[in-house]
Amino acid sequence: MDNRSPKAKTDKQLRDVIVFAVDDSGSTYTVASYWSKVQEQYDAYLSQYSPARIIPVLWNSKLTTVTHSQLAETIAKRAGGGGTRASNVATYLTTNNGHLFNVNKVCIITDGQISTAEVELCDRIFADGVANGALAVPEIEACLFGPYNPDLSVVAPFARAAKFTIRTNDSVLAEGDATLAVESSGLLDEIKTPDDLFERFEDLNRIIVVQNLGKTNQKLRDRLLELQKRLMDWIAWDNRRKLAELAARGGANDELGDGVVYTNPIHRALAAGDYQAAVDATRSMIDTVLEHGDEAVEDTGKRVARMIARLVDACTLGSFAIGALQSRRAQRATLAAAPDSGVPAAVVEEKDDPDMPSKFECPIMLDDTQVPVLLITTNKHYHDDYSMP
Repeated sequence: MDNRSPKAKTDKQLRDVIVFAVDDSGSTYTVASYWSKVQEQYDAYLSQYSPARIIPVLWNSKLTTVTHSQLAETIAKRAGGGGTRASNVATYLTTNNGHLFNVNKVCIITDGQISTAEVELCDRIFADGVANGALAVPEIEACLFGPYNPDLSVVAPFARAAKFTIRTNDSVLAEGDATLAVESSGLLDEIKTPDDLFERFEDLNRIIVVQNLGKTNQKLRDRLLELQKRLMDWIAWDNRRKLAELAARGGANDELGDGVVYTNPIHRALAAGDYQAAVDATRSMIDTVLEHGDEAVEDTGKRVARMIARLVDACTLGSFAIGALQSRRAQRATLAAAPDSGVPAAVVEEKDDPDMPSKFECPIMLDDTQVPVLLITTNKHYHDDYSMP
Protein backbone atom coordinates (compact mmCIF):
# COMPACT_ATOMS: atom_id res chain seq x y z
CA MET A 1 0.00 0.00 0.00
CA ASP A 2 1.30 3.46 -0.89
CA ASN A 3 0.96 5.64 2.22
CA ARG A 4 1.84 8.85 0.42
CA SER A 5 -0.86 11.49 0.26
CA PRO A 6 -1.46 13.17 -3.14
CA LYS A 7 0.57 16.17 -1.99
CA ALA A 8 3.43 14.20 -0.45
CA LYS A 9 6.95 14.88 -1.63
CA THR A 10 8.67 12.03 -3.43
CA ASP A 11 12.13 13.59 -3.49
CA LYS A 12 14.51 10.63 -3.69
CA GLN A 13 17.15 12.62 -1.81
CA LEU A 14 15.12 12.44 1.41
CA ARG A 15 16.77 9.87 3.65
CA ASP A 16 14.90 6.96 5.18
CA VAL A 17 14.87 7.06 8.97
CA ILE A 18 13.56 5.27 12.04
CA VAL A 19 12.28 7.45 14.88
CA PHE A 20 13.03 6.04 18.33
CA ALA A 21 10.74 8.01 20.67
CA VAL A 22 11.23 7.48 24.42
CA ASP A 23 8.83 8.79 27.07
CA ASP A 24 10.91 10.45 29.80
CA SER A 25 8.02 12.01 31.73
CA GLY A 26 8.04 12.39 35.50
CA SER A 27 6.65 8.93 36.19
CA THR A 28 9.78 7.36 34.66
CA TYR A 29 12.15 9.10 37.08
CA THR A 30 14.51 6.52 38.65
CA VAL A 31 12.22 3.60 37.65
CA ALA A 32 14.73 0.82 37.00
CA SER A 33 12.23 -1.63 35.50
CA TYR A 34 11.27 0.94 32.86
CA TRP A 35 14.71 2.16 31.87
CA SER A 36 16.21 -1.33 31.74
CA LYS A 37 13.59 -2.31 29.14
CA VAL A 38 14.27 0.91 27.22
CA GLN A 39 17.95 -0.06 27.16
CA GLU A 40 17.12 -3.54 25.84
CA GLN A 41 14.95 -2.11 23.09
CA TYR A 42 17.54 0.52 22.17
CA ASP A 43 20.30 -2.11 21.97
CA ALA A 44 18.08 -4.25 19.75
CA TYR A 45 17.51 -1.36 17.34
CA LEU A 46 21.21 -0.47 17.23
CA SER A 47 21.92 -4.09 16.33
CA GLN A 48 19.19 -4.33 13.71
CA TYR A 49 19.57 -0.95 12.02
CA SER A 50 22.39 1.39 11.18
CA PRO A 51 22.72 4.01 13.97
CA ALA A 52 22.81 6.65 11.24
CA ARG A 53 19.22 5.74 10.31
CA ILE A 54 17.91 6.07 13.87
CA ILE A 55 16.71 9.45 15.16
CA PRO A 56 16.40 9.34 18.98
CA VAL A 57 13.86 11.67 20.57
CA LEU A 58 12.76 12.19 24.17
CA TRP A 59 9.19 13.26 24.82
CA ASN A 60 7.24 14.43 27.86
CA SER A 61 5.55 17.85 28.02
CA LYS A 62 7.80 18.72 25.09
CA LEU A 63 9.84 16.82 22.52
CA THR A 64 13.61 16.97 22.17
CA THR A 65 15.74 15.38 19.47
CA VAL A 66 18.92 14.00 21.02
CA THR A 67 22.11 12.27 19.98
CA HIS A 68 22.77 8.61 20.65
CA SER A 69 25.14 9.53 23.46
CA GLN A 70 22.54 11.84 25.03
CA LEU A 71 19.92 9.09 24.94
CA ALA A 72 22.40 6.65 26.48
CA GLU A 73 23.09 9.16 29.25
CA THR A 74 19.37 9.65 29.95
CA ILE A 75 18.90 5.89 30.18
CA ALA A 76 21.87 5.52 32.51
CA LYS A 77 20.66 8.31 34.80
CA ARG A 78 17.03 7.14 34.63
CA ALA A 79 16.11 10.77 34.22
CA GLY A 80 12.51 11.88 33.88
CA GLY A 81 10.31 14.93 34.31
CA GLY A 82 7.23 16.68 32.96
CA GLY A 83 3.95 15.36 31.62
CA THR A 84 2.93 12.83 28.97
CA ARG A 85 2.07 14.64 25.72
CA ALA A 86 2.01 12.12 22.87
CA SER A 87 0.75 14.92 20.62
CA ASN A 88 4.30 16.27 20.58
CA VAL A 89 5.42 13.07 18.85
CA ALA A 90 2.52 13.30 16.39
CA THR A 91 3.44 16.91 15.57
CA TYR A 92 7.10 16.01 15.09
CA LEU A 93 6.23 13.22 12.67
CA THR A 94 3.74 15.19 10.57
CA THR A 95 6.03 18.22 10.44
CA ASN A 96 9.01 16.26 9.14
CA ASN A 97 7.85 13.02 7.49
CA GLY A 98 7.86 13.52 3.73
CA HIS A 99 9.45 16.94 4.11
CA LEU A 100 12.84 16.54 5.83
CA PHE A 101 13.04 12.75 5.75
CA ASN A 102 10.96 9.64 5.13
CA VAL A 103 9.98 7.78 8.30
CA ASN A 104 10.05 4.04 7.62
CA LYS A 105 9.19 3.09 11.18
CA VAL A 106 8.47 4.58 14.60
CA CYS A 107 9.26 2.93 17.90
CA ILE A 108 7.32 4.74 20.61
CA ILE A 109 8.02 3.75 24.21
CA THR A 110 5.98 4.75 27.26
CA ASP A 111 5.20 3.73 30.81
CA GLY A 112 1.87 5.52 30.98
CA GLN A 113 -1.35 6.56 29.33
CA ILE A 114 -3.02 9.72 28.07
CA SER A 115 -6.48 11.26 28.13
CA THR A 116 -9.12 10.74 25.46
CA ALA A 117 -8.73 14.42 24.56
CA GLU A 118 -5.01 13.89 23.94
CA VAL A 119 -5.74 10.85 21.77
CA GLU A 120 -8.24 12.87 19.72
CA LEU A 121 -5.69 15.68 19.36
CA CYS A 122 -3.14 13.19 18.00
CA ASP A 123 -5.73 11.85 15.53
CA ARG A 124 -6.42 15.38 14.27
CA ILE A 125 -2.71 16.13 13.94
CA PHE A 126 -2.15 13.02 11.83
CA ALA A 127 -5.20 13.66 9.64
CA ASP A 128 -4.26 17.31 9.07
CA GLY A 129 -0.63 16.38 8.45
CA VAL A 130 -1.43 13.89 5.70
CA ALA A 131 -3.86 16.37 4.15
CA ASN A 132 -1.04 18.91 4.01
CA GLY A 133 1.57 16.68 2.42
CA ALA A 134 3.07 14.64 5.25
CA LEU A 135 3.58 10.93 4.71
CA ALA A 136 1.64 8.47 6.84
CA VAL A 137 3.91 6.33 9.01
CA PRO A 138 3.84 2.81 7.55
CA GLU A 139 5.03 0.83 10.58
CA ILE A 140 4.76 1.29 14.34
CA GLU A 141 6.30 -0.57 17.24
CA ALA A 142 4.70 0.51 20.52
CA CYS A 143 6.29 -0.58 23.80
CA LEU A 144 4.44 -0.43 27.13
CA PHE A 145 7.24 -0.82 29.65
CA GLY A 146 7.56 -0.42 33.41
CA PRO A 147 5.50 -1.31 36.48
CA TYR A 148 2.27 0.60 35.85
CA ASN A 149 0.36 -1.64 33.36
CA PRO A 150 -0.87 1.23 31.17
CA ASP A 151 -3.77 0.98 28.74
CA LEU A 152 -3.50 1.39 24.96
CA SER A 153 -4.25 5.12 24.79
CA VAL A 154 -0.71 6.10 23.74
CA VAL A 155 -0.68 3.30 21.17
CA ALA A 156 -4.04 4.21 19.61
CA PRO A 157 -3.36 7.22 17.36
CA PHE A 158 -0.03 5.88 16.11
CA ALA A 159 -1.07 2.30 15.31
CA ARG A 160 -4.60 2.58 13.95
CA ALA A 161 -3.52 3.07 10.32
CA ALA A 162 -0.20 1.21 10.18
CA LYS A 163 1.46 -2.15 10.45
CA PHE A 164 1.86 -2.56 14.19
CA THR A 165 3.67 -4.50 16.87
CA ILE A 166 2.65 -3.88 20.48
CA ARG A 167 4.99 -5.02 23.24
CA THR A 168 4.64 -5.26 26.98
CA ASN A 169 7.46 -5.92 29.42
CA ASP A 170 7.89 -9.59 28.64
CA SER A 171 6.16 -10.35 25.37
CA VAL A 172 4.59 -9.22 22.12
CA LEU A 173 0.96 -8.44 22.92
CA ALA A 174 -0.21 -8.14 19.33
CA GLU A 175 0.93 -7.80 15.73
CA GLY A 176 -1.09 -6.93 12.67
CA ASP A 177 -1.70 -4.66 9.71
CA ALA A 178 -4.26 -1.90 10.19
CA THR A 179 -3.51 0.01 7.00
CA LEU A 180 -6.87 -1.02 5.48
CA ALA A 181 -10.11 0.03 7.18
CA VAL A 182 -12.07 -3.16 7.92
CA GLU A 183 -15.48 -1.66 7.13
CA SER A 184 -14.53 -0.58 3.61
CA SER A 185 -11.71 -2.93 2.57
CA GLY A 186 -13.67 -6.05 1.61
CA LEU A 187 -12.16 -8.09 4.45
CA LEU A 188 -15.60 -8.97 5.81
CA ASP A 189 -16.90 -9.93 2.36
CA GLU A 190 -14.18 -12.60 2.15
CA ILE A 191 -15.74 -14.44 5.12
CA LYS A 192 -18.18 -16.87 3.52
CA THR A 193 -18.57 -19.60 6.15
CA PRO A 194 -18.28 -19.96 9.94
CA ASP A 195 -14.93 -21.71 9.46
CA ASP A 196 -13.65 -18.62 7.63
CA LEU A 197 -14.58 -16.53 10.67
CA PHE A 198 -13.05 -18.99 13.13
CA GLU A 199 -9.80 -19.11 11.16
CA ARG A 200 -9.45 -15.33 10.83
CA PHE A 201 -11.02 -14.20 14.09
CA GLU A 202 -7.91 -13.43 16.16
CA ASP A 203 -6.26 -11.41 13.37
CA LEU A 204 -9.53 -9.62 12.58
CA ASN A 205 -10.13 -8.84 16.25
CA ARG A 206 -6.66 -7.32 16.66
CA ILE A 207 -7.12 -5.07 13.64
CA ILE A 208 -10.60 -3.94 14.68
CA VAL A 209 -9.44 -3.25 18.24
CA VAL A 210 -6.43 -1.19 17.14
CA GLN A 211 -8.32 0.78 14.48
CA ASN A 212 -11.13 1.67 16.89
CA LEU A 213 -9.36 2.26 20.21
CA GLY A 214 -11.34 4.96 22.00
CA LYS A 215 -13.84 5.24 19.14
CA THR A 216 -17.41 4.24 18.32
CA ASN A 217 -17.70 2.93 14.76
CA GLN A 218 -21.38 2.42 13.93
CA LYS A 219 -20.67 1.71 10.25
CA LEU A 220 -18.45 -1.23 11.16
CA ARG A 221 -20.99 -2.43 13.73
CA ASP A 222 -23.65 -2.59 11.03
CA ARG A 223 -21.31 -4.47 8.68
CA LEU A 224 -20.53 -7.01 11.42
CA LEU A 225 -24.23 -7.61 12.09
CA GLU A 226 -24.75 -8.14 8.36
CA LEU A 227 -21.93 -10.69 8.46
CA GLN A 228 -23.59 -12.47 11.38
CA LYS A 229 -26.87 -12.74 9.47
CA ARG A 230 -25.07 -14.17 6.42
CA LEU A 231 -23.30 -16.76 8.53
CA MET A 232 -26.49 -17.75 10.38
CA ASP A 233 -28.22 -18.22 7.02
CA TRP A 234 -25.31 -20.43 5.94
CA ILE A 235 -25.59 -22.49 9.14
CA ALA A 236 -29.32 -23.01 8.57
CA TRP A 237 -28.62 -24.17 5.01
CA ASP A 238 -25.83 -26.49 6.19
CA ASN A 239 -28.06 -27.99 8.88
CA ARG A 240 -30.72 -28.78 6.29
CA ARG A 241 -28.07 -30.41 4.13
CA LYS A 242 -26.80 -32.56 7.01
CA LEU A 243 -30.31 -33.65 7.98
CA ALA A 244 -30.99 -34.68 4.41
CA GLU A 245 -27.81 -36.74 4.36
CA LEU A 246 -28.72 -38.43 7.66
CA ALA A 247 -32.19 -39.22 6.38
CA ALA A 248 -30.69 -40.71 3.23
CA ARG A 249 -28.40 -42.97 5.28
CA GLY A 250 -31.31 -43.88 7.57
CA GLY A 251 -30.83 -47.10 9.49
CA ALA A 252 -27.06 -47.09 9.00
CA ASN A 253 -26.83 -44.97 12.17
CA ASP A 254 -29.90 -46.38 13.96
CA GLU A 255 -28.06 -48.58 16.45
CA LEU A 256 -31.19 -49.70 18.32
CA GLY A 257 -33.44 -49.97 15.31
CA ASP A 258 -35.90 -47.60 16.97
CA GLY A 259 -35.93 -45.00 14.21
CA VAL A 260 -33.70 -42.59 16.20
CA VAL A 261 -30.33 -41.51 14.78
CA TYR A 262 -27.74 -40.37 17.36
CA THR A 263 -24.95 -38.12 16.08
CA ASN A 264 -23.43 -37.15 19.45
CA PRO A 265 -20.80 -39.80 20.35
CA ILE A 266 -22.02 -39.94 23.95
CA HIS A 267 -25.65 -40.37 22.88
CA ARG A 268 -24.58 -43.05 20.44
CA ALA A 269 -22.57 -45.00 23.02
CA LEU A 270 -25.38 -44.90 25.58
CA ALA A 271 -27.94 -45.94 22.99
CA ALA A 272 -25.78 -48.94 22.16
CA GLY A 273 -25.38 -49.83 25.85
CA ASP A 274 -21.63 -49.16 25.84
CA TYR A 275 -21.20 -47.34 29.15
CA GLN A 276 -17.39 -47.33 29.02
CA ALA A 277 -17.38 -45.74 25.57
CA ALA A 278 -19.72 -43.03 26.90
CA VAL A 279 -17.38 -42.37 29.83
CA ASP A 280 -14.37 -42.20 27.49
CA ALA A 281 -16.18 -39.79 25.17
CA THR A 282 -17.15 -37.63 28.15
CA ARG A 283 -13.59 -37.54 29.45
CA SER A 284 -12.37 -36.50 26.02
CA MET A 285 -14.92 -33.68 25.95
CA ILE A 286 -13.96 -32.54 29.46
CA ASP A 287 -10.27 -32.49 28.48
CA THR A 288 -11.18 -30.31 25.51
CA VAL A 289 -13.10 -27.88 27.72
CA LEU A 290 -10.29 -27.70 30.28
CA GLU A 291 -7.75 -26.95 27.56
CA HIS A 292 -9.74 -24.59 25.37
CA GLY A 293 -12.67 -23.36 27.50
CA ASP A 294 -16.41 -23.72 27.09
CA GLU A 295 -16.26 -22.32 23.57
CA ALA A 296 -14.55 -25.52 22.41
CA VAL A 297 -17.86 -27.38 22.65
CA GLU A 298 -20.22 -24.60 21.60
CA ASP A 299 -22.47 -25.27 18.68
CA THR A 300 -21.55 -23.35 15.54
CA GLY A 301 -24.30 -20.74 15.78
CA LYS A 302 -23.49 -19.84 19.37
CA ARG A 303 -19.80 -19.58 18.54
CA VAL A 304 -20.47 -17.26 15.61
CA ALA A 305 -22.75 -15.07 17.75
CA ARG A 306 -20.16 -14.87 20.54
CA MET A 307 -17.36 -13.91 18.17
CA ILE A 308 -19.41 -11.28 16.35
CA ALA A 309 -20.49 -9.83 19.72
CA ARG A 310 -16.84 -9.49 20.70
CA LEU A 311 -16.01 -7.72 17.43
CA VAL A 312 -18.99 -5.39 17.88
CA ASP A 313 -17.77 -4.55 21.39
CA ALA A 314 -14.31 -3.82 19.99
CA CYS A 315 -15.65 -1.15 17.63
CA THR A 316 -18.39 0.39 19.80
CA LEU A 317 -17.26 0.50 23.43
CA GLY A 318 -14.68 3.24 22.92
CA SER A 319 -12.25 1.47 25.24
CA PHE A 320 -8.46 1.54 25.50
CA ALA A 321 -8.35 -1.62 27.63
CA ILE A 322 -5.41 -3.90 26.94
CA GLY A 323 -7.53 -7.01 27.47
CA ALA A 324 -9.33 -6.43 24.18
CA LEU A 325 -6.20 -7.57 22.34
CA GLN A 326 -5.81 -10.80 24.28
CA SER A 327 -7.24 -14.09 23.11
CA ARG A 328 -9.91 -15.70 25.31
CA ARG A 329 -7.40 -18.35 26.34
CA ALA A 330 -4.86 -15.68 27.32
CA GLN A 331 -7.51 -13.81 29.31
CA ARG A 332 -8.36 -16.96 31.25
CA ALA A 333 -4.69 -17.70 31.90
CA THR A 334 -4.10 -14.14 33.09
CA LEU A 335 -7.08 -14.29 35.42
CA ALA A 336 -6.07 -17.66 36.83
CA ALA A 337 -2.51 -16.46 37.38
CA ALA A 338 -3.50 -13.26 39.19
CA PRO A 339 -3.48 -13.92 42.95
CA ASP A 340 -5.14 -10.59 43.70
CA SER A 341 -7.88 -10.93 41.09
CA GLY A 342 -10.54 -11.30 43.79
CA VAL A 343 -12.05 -14.34 42.09
CA PRO A 344 -12.60 -17.16 44.61
CA ALA A 345 -11.91 -20.78 43.84
CA ALA A 346 -14.91 -22.73 42.59
CA VAL A 347 -16.84 -24.47 45.36
CA VAL A 348 -18.82 -27.64 44.68
CA GLU A 349 -21.83 -28.07 46.96
CA GLU A 350 -23.70 -31.30 47.66
CA LYS A 351 -27.40 -30.78 48.35
CA ASP A 352 -30.29 -33.14 49.01
CA ASP A 353 -33.06 -33.07 46.44
CA PRO A 354 -36.41 -34.24 47.91
CA ASP A 355 -37.57 -35.30 44.45
CA MET A 356 -34.48 -37.42 43.84
CA PRO A 357 -33.88 -39.69 46.86
CA SER A 358 -31.18 -41.78 45.17
CA LYS A 359 -27.49 -40.98 45.36
CA PHE A 360 -26.17 -39.40 42.21
CA GLU A 361 -22.78 -39.28 40.60
CA CYS A 362 -21.00 -37.64 37.68
CA PRO A 363 -19.84 -37.73 34.85
CA ILE A 364 -21.96 -38.30 31.78
CA MET A 365 -22.77 -35.21 29.76
CA LEU A 366 -25.35 -35.42 27.03
CA ASP A 367 -25.59 -31.75 26.08
CA ASP A 368 -22.31 -30.82 24.42
CA THR A 369 -22.99 -27.07 24.61
CA GLN A 370 -22.68 -26.84 28.39
CA VAL A 371 -20.04 -27.23 31.07
CA PRO A 372 -19.60 -30.98 31.57
CA VAL A 373 -21.81 -32.03 34.47
CA LEU A 374 -24.86 -34.27 34.28
CA LEU A 375 -25.91 -36.41 37.24
CA ILE A 376 -26.71 -40.09 36.77
CA THR A 377 -27.97 -42.67 39.24
CA THR A 378 -25.43 -44.90 40.92
CA ASN A 379 -24.76 -48.09 38.96
CA LYS A 380 -27.36 -47.24 36.34
CA HIS A 381 -27.11 -45.84 32.87
CA TYR A 382 -28.97 -42.63 32.29
CA HIS A 383 -31.18 -44.20 29.62
CA ASP A 384 -32.27 -47.05 31.92
CA ASP A 385 -34.79 -44.85 33.75
CA TYR A 386 -35.18 -41.77 31.61
CA SER A 387 -35.94 -41.12 27.98
CA MET A 388 -33.20 -39.56 25.90
CA PRO A 389 -33.55 -35.79 25.34
